[in-house]
This record gives sequence, C-alpha cells and structure tokens, in this order.
Amino acid sequence: FRKTKLPFKLVDEWKLIVYLVGPRATLETLSVTKRLPQKWDVSADVRTLPAVRSLPAGSQVLSRAQKGGGLSPQLQQLVADHPEHEVVRVGVPWTYLEFIREAFKVGHPCHKLSETRPLLQAVLKELVSKIHGVKSHRQAWFKKWEERAAVLEQDESALKAGMSDVRRAILAPKRLLLFKEILVDLEYDDMEVVDEIISGGSLVGPVPVTDVLDAKRKPARISVDVLDELRDQCNHAVLSRAVSCGDTELDKELWAKTLEEVDKGHLLGPYGVDQLPAGAFVNNRFPIKQADKVRPIDNYSSSLINDTVTVSEKPVVHSVDEIGAVATNFAALARNVEKKSKIFHQVAVPFGSTKAVYFFLRVARALWTIIVKGLKVASTNFFDDFVLLALEIDIKSAWTSFERLMKLLGWKLSEDKTTDWSAEFEALGVVFDLTDAMSGVVRIGNTDRRKEEIIAKLNEVCSRGTLTQQEAMQLRGRMQFAETQCFGRLGRTLLKLVTSHAYSGSMFVSKRLRGALLDFAALLRDTRPRLIGAISCRSFMLLTDAFYDPGETPAAGLGGTILTGHGTALIYFSVKVTEQDGAKLALNDEATVIYELELLAVLVGFLVFKEWSKGVEPQHEGIMAGVGIVSYMDNDAARFALISGVSKKDIAGLIVEEVACVESELGIAPWFSRVGTESNLADEPWGFVTKLVEELGFKDWSERAAQVSGQFFSKIAVQNYLYAPHQWLAESCWDKNPNLGKSIIFGFLDTFPRLVVAGSLYGEVLLGTLRPGTSLLPVQQLRLPHAPGCAVHSVAVAKVGDVPKRTIATGSADGVVRFFASDGSPLGSFQAYLQQPVLSLQLGRSTQTSYLATATGGTVAAEEGELMDAAHLWEFANLGQAPRLLSCFQHGLGVNGIAMSVEHSRVATGSDDRSAGLHDFAGRRLATCRGHLSFVWEVALSLDAKLLATACEDGQARLFDAAGQLLRIFAGRGTCVEVIIDIGMWTLVATAGNYLHLWGFGEAPGAKSSALSAEHQSAVHCAAAVLSCGRLLSGTDQGEIVEWHASTLTEKSRIAAFSSATVTLAVGCNLAGVMGPAATMADDADLTAADAEIEEQLSAAFS
Repeated sequence: FRKTKLPFKLVDEWKLIVYLVGPRATLETLSVTKRLPQKWDVSADVRTLPAVRSLPAGSQVLSRAQKGGGLSPQLQQLVADHPEHEVVRVGVPWTYLEFIREAFKVGHPCHKLSETRPLLQAVLKELVSKIHGVKSHRQAWFKKWEERAAVLEQDESALKAGMSDVRRAILAPKRLLLFKEILVDLEYDDMEVVDEIISGGSLVGPVPVTDVLDAKRKPARISVDVLDELRDQCNHAVLSRAVSCGDTELDKELWAKTLEEVDKGHLLGPYGVDQLPAGAFVNNRFPIKQADKVRPIDNYSSSLINDTVTVSEKPVVHSVDEIGAVATNFAALARNVEKKSKIFHQVAVPFGSTKAVYFFLRVARALWTIIVKGLKVASTNFFDDFVLLALEIDIKSAWTSFERLMKLLGWKLSEDKTTDWSAEFEALGVVFDLTDAMSGVVRIGNTDRRKEEIIAKLNEVCSRGTLTQQEAMQLRGRMQFAETQCFGRLGRTLLKLVTSHAYSGSMFVSKRLRGALLDFAALLRDTRPRLIGAISCRSFMLLTDAFYDPGETPAAGLGGTILTGHGTALIYFSVKVTEQDGAKLALNDEATVIYELELLAVLVGFLVFKEWSKGVEPQHEGIMAGVGIVSYMDNDAARFALISGVSKKDIAGLIVEEVACVESELGIAPWFSRVGTESNLADEPWGFVTKLVEELGFKDWSERAAQVSGQFFSKIAVQNYLYAPHQWLAESCWDKNPNLGKSIIFGFLDTFPRLVVAGSLYGEVLLGTLRPGTSLLPVQQLRLPHAPGCAVHSVAVAKVGDVPKRTIATGSADGVVRFFASDGSPLGSFQAYLQQPVLSLQLGRSTQTSYLATATGGTVAAEEGELMDAAHLWEFANLGQAPRLLSCFQHGLGVNGIAMSVEHSRVATGSDDRSAGLHDFAGRRLATCRGHLSFVWEVALSLDAKLLATACEDGQARLFDAAGQLLRIFAGRGTCVEVIIDIGMWTLVATAGNYLHLWGFGEAPGAKSSALSAEHQSAVHCAAAVLSCGRLLSGTDQGEIVEWHASTLTEKSRIAAFSSATVTLAVGCNLAGVMGPAATMADDADLTAADAEIEEQLSAAFS
C-alpha cells in the first residue's frame, strides 16, 4: 500500500506502558533495551502506574528518567514526593493471540479510505428501502422551492441591481437568495459561501476559515504589502516571458477560448500592453491539451499572487474510490493568433488562483449537499464534475431532479461532460465498470484513450531522446494520475526518475530514464482494473520473522504465518537457510545480513500467499485483486524499505523490487506495520518450533516456501559474486607501482597525433585532434544526413576495408551506421536496424576482413518472423559493399553495449537482462557474467580478451575473467553508463552520474587499490582514453568535452563542442592496450616503423 500521512494507527507495539517509581537500587536490575527473561515481581517499595503486581517475561525497559519533565502530573507528584527515586518506563508485550485479536479489530487501513460518507450512506439506505417515497419527496421538494423562487423574484432583481455591471452580468442567471434559503433549510454548515458569491472576494491574503473542514495549515510565503512592492518587477517578468507555447495550433485554440470568455463576460479586453491600468497585476495564460479539448490555465503563481495566500483548512473533493464505494454500497444494500502580447481584465473566478480554487470547492460542496440531502440523489463531486448513481428504476427521476435543480438555481450544465446512463461510464479520467456491482465488485481503470495518449507520449520521448523540465513536469502529472489506478508501487518508483530528471538541469533522456518510461508504458498497458467493494474489503495478515547466527547449523532461518483478516489460521512456513546462502546476501562482506533476511521473509510470505491464492476459487481470474494484506514485522529498517519501495543496499533493493512485482501481479494492497518480537506469532516458526501454530490450525507450507527462497538464491547467482579475487589480480595501486615506469608512459609515448570523434544528442559529430603536449583541438564539425535531433549514440575509429587512413563509424537513433573518412567526407552507410537505435558499435580489422559489431536496446524482427537478439556482428571487405551479417548474440532482453577483440575473435555484450556475455565470432556463448542488480549499459574487453568490464545502472563497474567469474566490484556515484579497461595500465575508467571514476586494480598481490574521482557540473555520459599517454576525455550533458590529467584526474582543459549533450566519444589509439566502446584499437597509418617497434616493445612489457 502506498505511503501516506493519513492518521491510520494499527496495533501498538506494547499492550501496556507501565511506569515504575522506586529506589534506584531496586530498579537498577532492570536493564534498558533488554527484555526480561522471566517474570519480575514488583516489590513493596516500588509504585507503578497503572497498578500492576508483576511484569511478565518479555517486557522491556524503554527509558529511565529521574526528573518529572515530560511525565504526567500524577507521576511528577510521585517523583516530587520521593526525589531520591528513579522513574523507569516499561513496555508490556501482547501475547500472540492478543495481538492477532487487536489486529483483527483494526483491519486494513485502505478499506477505511473507501468508506462512504455518513450523509450519503443514509440516503443510499433510503433509496433502496423506500424508493417510491423518495420520488414523492422530490416532487414535493420542487413544488415548495419553485413556488418560493417565484416569490423571491423581485428580491433577486433588487439584489443584482446593486451590483456592478460586470458582477451582475456574471451572476444574472443565479437565484442567489433561493440558494441561500435552501441551504438554511438543510441546516448547511458553511453559509458564508453564499455571501462570498454575492459580494465577491480577493485573490490575495488568507483563505476564509469555515471551521467545518479538516485543519491543514500552509502559510503564505510573502505578505500582500511585499507583493505590492514587487508589482512592477513581476509584471515586467511575466510580459517578457509571454511567448508561444511552441504549438501554433494550440496557440490558436487558446486565443479562441479566451475570446469565448470575453463574449461570456468573464474577461474584458483585449488591451495593449501600454493600456495596462495602474495597480494591475499581469499573469500569463497557457493551454493544456485534454483529450480533444483545450483548457486555458491562468498562472497566478507567475505574479506571486498565490504566494500571498494562507491556507488553514484542507479542501474537500470526492475521490475515485469514493465513487466506487458508493456504487458497491448501493449494490450491497440492494444486493493567441497575433504575434503580440494582449492584456485581458479578469472579472470571474480564475482557474489557476489558489484562493479561487478553495472558493470554487466550497460552492461545489454546497451544491452537492442540496443534491444529496435535499433531493436524495446519490452523487459525488470532484471540483465541477458530479457523478450520479441510481438504481435502474430510479434513473429517470434522479436525472430529472438533477436537471430541475440546476435550472432552478441558474447553473448551466456542460454538454460535453454530460453522458448517458450506463453500467460502464467514464468520469474523472477513469472508467468505471458496474457490471458486477450486484456481486459487490466495481472495476476502476484508466480509459483506453488516456492510456494510448500517455503511451504514445512516452514512446515519443524515448524516440526523440530529449525531455525538457516543463515537459517532464507535465508528463509527470499525467503519469501520476494514471498511476493511481495501477496496483502496487512500481509506477511510483518509476515516477521518481521522471521527477529527478525534471530537476536535474538536463534535457537528455538517460538510458535509465528511457528504461523507466518504457516500463511505465508496459505497466499502463498490462495492469488490470482495480477492484473496489466486497472483494477488496477482504484482508489478510502476514507475520514474518528471521534470525541470523553464523557458525551455527542452520545459520539462518525464515518464518511466517498467514491469517485472514478475521484472525482465522491459514498457513505457516519455516525455512532453514544455510550459511552459504546467507553469505550470498552480503555483497560487501557485511558482518550480519539480518536486514536482508527480514526482507526475504516478507518476499517468501508474499510468494507463498500467491501460490496459496491459486487454490482459492481458481475459476475466478484475479480473485485476489484488491484484497488488503497487513504485513507485520519487528525490523524497522526492513519495514521502512518496504514502505518507501527502495533500499540503498544492493541485494535488499532487489528483494524490495521483487515484493513490488508480486504486489502488482496479484493486485493486492499491502500495508507494512510493526509487531513486537514477543507478540510476533512468526517468532516460533523461524526457530523451527511449530507446535503452537499447528495446534492453532495452521497448515504447513514450509516445503513450498523453501522452494521459492531457493529460487531467489539461484536468481541472484551468487556463484558469480564470490569475493576472493584471483591472486594474480589482487589489489594494487597502478599510479604508484614502480614497475610501470610512469615517467616513460606519460612522456615518451605521447608522440603521435590522435583523431578524436564525439557525437551529440542532436545528431552532430565533432572531429578533433590530440597532439603531443597540447590540449584537444577541434578541427571540423559535421551534421549527419538524417532527421534533425536524431541522436548520435555511438562512434568508433579504426582502419578498415580498403581505406588507407582511419575510418569513423557512427551509430544513430534512426538505426543507420554511417562511415566517414578522417577528413569528414562520407564513405557510405547501411540500415542496421529498423525503428531501433544503434546504441553501441565497435570497429576492427583482421588481415583481410573488417568487422563491425552493433547493438540496439530492443529486439529486432528477423525475416522469418521470429525475434532475433539485438546484438550483431557484420563483416565486409571494403566500405563500397554492403556488410554481411556474420552472427547474432543471444540475450533474453535488449543489448545496450558491445565490445570486440578482433585478434582473439571475442565479442562482449551487456544487456537489460542484468548480465554480460562473452561470445566467439560464431555467436556461441562462452561465458555469462552475472551478479548485476540492474541493466548493464556498457562493456569493455581487454586486449587479450581475458578480462571483461561492465558498467551497470546500479552504480557499479565490475571486472570479470574470461570464465565469467567476478573479480572486483568498483562502486560509483550514480548510474554507471560507460566503462574503459586498459590492461596495460591495470586501470578501469567509468562514468557514473556527475562523476568520472578511475580505479587501479594492478597485479601485485597484497597491494592496495587506488581510486580517483572527478565531479562534473552536469551529468557525464561518455569517456575516451589513451591512458598510456595520460590522455583522458569525458563528455557532459552541457555539450562540453573535458580533458583530464590521467595521473591525478584534475581538469586540463575543456571545449564547448555542442549545443546539446555530448553522448559518445572515441579516440584513435596507437597503443593497442585500450579496448572497448569508447576507445578502439586502430592501425594508424601515421606511425613510422620505428614508432610501431617501440609500441610493440612496450606492449610486450605490459603483457
């Protein structure tokens, strides 16, 4: 169940809090935080409050105090009478069965969210039991008030005659005095709302306090006097930002809507900017597209008017769930065109003013009261949307009564929102299905139109690769509303990434965000409707516990019990965990894994419940959808992780994610709460003592629980984590190792110019050179011949085919691979993928043949119709011929990164399936590198193909051997999206978040490792290096290329390369020690034979 601040209090951890006042010598035997091992009798010299004679075993001392501060008056008097005495606060636990009984009384909090309001509940009972009497009541009610309306006609005219022309025009149709008398007759509790309609109100200052709504204070940020002082500055700022929304058609519709309001008398104008009256405030108006219509929004925050408003109460609207609750209770009881800014004078309540919204809701609440209490029509309201519900025999009467009321009071109904009566209807942007309402079930889901619009927008953003802050906030709002109709917390977790992007200062859609947007689209498409009613009112209780005692047999255990919400025993499980499996939970050699085990116990409980539910009315698909599960545990850290849906620890985060997946799959609504250890019925099963639970009637599901826990341990594939690295690859510090000869490496070898290639988010390619002793020099900028804004995702440099000089290859969002000469002239291209980007590519050459390795993040349809995995190896003799597909590399999901070692015929791939693979050129899998906790974005191979490095979304770079054995984990700061390995330098480079990391892992046994980090001002997406020459480059989200001193990782220089993000980099290398997607091995035609000989000697020295 989603995190909430609603005041739902479940079972207190302690049955009773007892205060003991007595001599310190007597009470010092009670140790704070330790539970009493046995019963403790209260001696005669100790006073207790409340009075008890003894404390049972399991009681715990919570605190000590020697002064009366913070104590009750009675306790303070006791302490004052005996100043030498001490005060001890003790918690007395519930017994197992007492706790279950109390939990049954409380139930599941989410069911209270959908309770029908008392006024509506009374009307529903009357509609079901006395429908003919209700119809007679409506006839008499209208006869009375229509006659009274005629009597008040002259008074209504006199009232409006005293109004200004503008106010009179707006309120002309409204029978205000009649409205007031009806509310008085119904004993309405907020009569001031009518006076505010008549006299109007200010948009600044505090919202009037009604004393009938729930308190919720939000103070003003500035005073009205300060606002007045800032008027000219605010007006100038708003007028300077009065520009097009970016869509010409939307601008035209907004202008048309504005002129419609002028015709209705709600606006006056238009006026020129030079006609702005003294003392006026200007607010900008913008359009929001809602399905097939446009709604104008007036931004009263832009003029700071909203910042002067103090709110003291919470506005009232009826939620989607309340509509469902009413239906199920019903069933249960029954069984601008110019390119210039224009000014308009706003005289009606504006949509966009905080104070106006509160006033609007008060008026809507008054109307709703008349509809329900006066007409006895079942209704809910959300702002100006009223949903009517009626039994079939009452449809005509209910609708006629509603129409007569609106006509009587002078309110106009919106024709585009009025729909026909149906068991399936749309309201508030969702669709309600009352088909099975008589069985106690109402289905609520997003409309097909809303889902299609959001999915189309998400796909557009992913394809475009950019998302501005304004777009992100608008998209987040639409996603957030749709997510409320999806079970579980997966959607909320994905929304956090959209929010983070909006405030990151970047418009570039990262791979992680792209994955989240696509996941959200899948969630919208696949989730089932929510269920409200009889089924969703069922609830269950899950109590879990775990222990960890390394060195013992077993080393750990999991226990749990599942009961109905009424406390009926269902099933229990008791699972032994070996020391080997327990160690798998400790990625970083933690001393204890009790936190992970407590989380695992909950996951096992959910999975066992899933299996058990299959046997409950299996003919009803989704029978468990909507039920509530209250999960009780005695570990607060685990509970907080489950509530928030995230954990900073790797394996724990995986467990929490699995729990969220089960929630979403079953459609259940969990609530995580605390139970004291002594009150936890799962306390015995985790210790493999099952006599009590079996006597209480629980059935043993331990075997199935052991199977699902075993499946989880297999899933994390810990055999690929194991911690002791090979002795020949023990930790050392590369830049302090005297055997490497740093002065030679960073001086003598830096004698050749190198070609640098960079690609941008908007399809630009920059060619530059790295020359000895100088910084990066930009030479030429190209724009690739494809659609503007089509991102260049990957670049590579190598000597291939029959081209004498180095060749540049680019892979872009349109799925095309393009080849260029080092002077920028085009050499050819081919379509590698249809409707998929080329995310990563690698060039290489053997004696006669050139190779190209490509990867795309999705799957690719083969000619025969089956799905091919999206990583491929191509071969070609020269660039004038179309390349031939040599092999494809299998993964369960899309492939994000690819690297190639031509000499050793090896290809490495990194995939969304959380693994990396090592393959031969024929496509055969040679090794699988597991242990990643999320998507693998990039891979790199050492020159000899004996080492493989990966960059993972979990923020870590990992180093594996050729057999897939994990050797080292390098922790970064943020999502790791690029990795470079230089075996000659025993160095790993990676980008993560805003950081560039450089790690040394050398070969000297027992030596310490080194780690250097450099922070960028914005996200860093790519890197390229010739570490043997001390040259290291990185590309930033701001379109810059930064050069670093590799030995110290301090900035050397930077250039502004692009107007958009720099997303990929490559450098032509002369030392064949750097391999990977960011820096490829190249045969450089500029080398002399002597130079090549020197390189060969140095390469041999490092091998």
